[in-house]
Amino acid sequence: SDLSPGEYILQYGLVNEALQEHVFTLLPRDFHIQYLTVDRTVEAATRNEEAYAQSAKYFAPSRDRSSPERYYTEPFLLPVNGRLTTEFGETRYVNNAPTSYRHSGLDIAAPTGTPIVAVNRGNVVLSMNLILQGNTLVIDHGQGLISVYLHQSRVEVQVGDRVTRGQRIGKVQRQ
Repeated sequence: SDLSPGEYILQYGLVNEALQEHVFTLLPRDFHIQYLTVDRTVEAATRNEEAYAQSAKYFAPSRDRSSPERYYTEPFLLPVNGRLTTEFGETRYVNNAPTSYRHSGLDIAAPTGTPIVAVNRGNVVLSMNLILQGNTLVIDHGQGLISVYLHQSRVEVQVGDRVTRGQRIGKVQRQ
């Protein structure tokens, strides 16, 4: 949801630890608007009822459950070095039609075949090729924190695998 600029109180903590509180100031920001042109054949093949139903059945639930155990102890990494092409919070127009959501991640462009690494330790909870997202991985880092990796040319881990921070998990599909 959209928040107005101003001061907010954030309470956070880990399971079985006292909540911490932080006051922060939310500043106004103009988010970029990204205009994408997608081949109509590709759009029809990937943005349809079957794709949305598959995403709802597999992708959405994989992000809604997390182990109460915390798997990571080190800082998080970037999954790949490259050029940031889409920022968190951007709105998109696809073939001149607005999407109904803000972009919820980072898109990083790198040469085809570049290795992708796990941003931290965790368990693979989804590893499959989805119509809408392509080769997809979801890693549960515990206590409600997950990472998602989409549009890979190759996935190198499977559901149930425990991955380590920096472990190769897939490859970039294209720039």
